[in-house]
Amino acid sequence: MTKCHMCGSAGPFIGDAGPRTPVHCPQCGYDVGYDETPVDVIVSRHPAAIEWLREFAPGGANAVVISDRNATAEDVAGKVVAGNIPLHLAALCREVVAVEFCGDPPRGREYTIADMTSAKAVMRSYKVERVG
Repeated sequence: MTKCHMCGSAGPFIGDAGPRTPVHCPQCGYDVGYDETPVDVIVSRHPAAIEWLREFAPGGANAVVISDRNATAEDVAGKVVAGNIPLHLAALCREVVAVEFCGDPPRGREYTIADMTSAKAVMRSYKVERVG
């Protein structure tokens, strides 16, 4: 975790004790997500989400970027993928880092990083399993 995406504080972060440990910013108290494994792939059709993930997701600056409409099983299988992807693809990933909003999410139009910040965007990690 390099900095809080709400206030910009560089930490150290409370709870920054290892992979998947909840992390909170000591300056603003915001849940900044988790001390995460580097992301291999970013899947999104939203330019602001891609830019935000490149800046805030561990390894995001070096991640391969794929449009959500073009992502294939081969693109994501066994990888840590950031972005909101269909469940059938998420089940193939080692881990999915979804973008979620703690406030009112921007809907119905292309959004900006300012919109994401205003809506309190966070990253949440999931492991998805197909059961049937």
